[in-house]
Amino acid sequence: MIKPTDRKVGTREFVAIILLSMGIKFTDMTPTLLYKETANAAWMVPILSGLIMFVPLLFLLKLLKFYKDKNLIEIIFSLTGKYVGFLLGMCLFLSSYSSTVTNSRSYVDIISTMFFPNTNIIVLFLLLIGSSYYLANRGLNTIANTAWISLPYIKAFMVIGILMVTNQVNFNYIFPIGGYGALTIIKNSISYSSIFADIMFFSVVFPFFKNYESFRKASLIGYALVIFELVMFLTIYIMYFDFPGIENITYPFQEITRAVRLGRFITNIEAVFLGFWSVASIIRFSIYLYISTAIFAYSLKLKEFEPLLLPFGLLVILLGYLPENFIINSFQIRGPFVLNMTSGFIFSLPILLWSIHKIRGER
Repeated sequence: MIKPTDRKVGTREFVAIILLSMGIKFTDMTPTLLYKETANAAWMVPILSGLIMFVPLLFLLKLLKFYKDKNLIEIIFSLTGKYVGFLLGMCLFLSSYSSTVTNSRSYVDIISTMFFPNTNIIVLFLLLIGSSYYLANRGLNTIANTAWISLPYIKAFMVIGILMVTNQVNFNYIFPIGGYGALTIIKNSISYSSIFADIMFFSVVFPFFKNYESFRKASLIGYALVIFELVMFLTIYIMYFDFPGIENITYPFQEITRAVRLGRFITNIEAVFLGFWSVASIIRFSIYLYISTAIFAYSLKLKEFEPLLLPFGLLVILLGYLPENFIINSFQIRGPFVLNMTSGFIFSLPILLWSIHKIRGER
């Protein structure tokens, strides 16, 4: 197991990791799921979901502050014992790993459908997960530095792409602002609150950060920026495509980049966006793979988890290839099972741990 060194992850690097792992969810199938459930009001879901998941985040930060250099898995074992701790650790691993599998398949489907329709999905999977494995195998510090270096360019091009189509948006398209109604918005905000669950998984590698204050500050800043980004892009999408037209747009971000033009002669700008989006995707799945493997190893109390990165990466490809198409993967597996079932577990776990901690008298 890699020991924390003096070269630990700082505030800015952690903010970059959060923005590239959580903040690019507006480029995958997440908007499509939200529009399908809440229509015009999809932009409200990240606000309410963010507020809901902010509660367990506060409990988690309190636990990390009290237990100092322990990661989340060690805290679970300390509070619940060996057997219950192992069970909770495995549940946490399944939540993280299932998200890695379904999200990676979603990204492969986007690349295949929009850019390389004649390329075999296995080849695209190997390129995506292979690159992610290479970065993950270099360690958390390398992932963090890569994220920090790449972040300005990736975000700049994404924002530029949106700004270049603002003359084609219609503000009136966000009405009726309530979509399918307040109850539907609240229900789906609770069900899909796990879109912010990644912030909890980062506590598994808490000892690799400089200190608690750095982790807390970066968590809060990154969390707020991610909510803002999701709200902004979901609003832009609905004002560009309108409803119910947005229901027929599977990949809204990629469709918008195809509409970008630089004058009369420079077209096909989406190829440039593909390059930066691919880098962001590799960084995202490298941290997913790294943390999922770490959770598994820590739960089994293994001394090293780096040798497991390769087999776990290959298993992602095998499991991700099983769904026949993106409809099964996103609407039948990721939506109703991975996101909905994970939401309740991730929300209740920090609160449960804090309750046990208080009952035991903070001993």
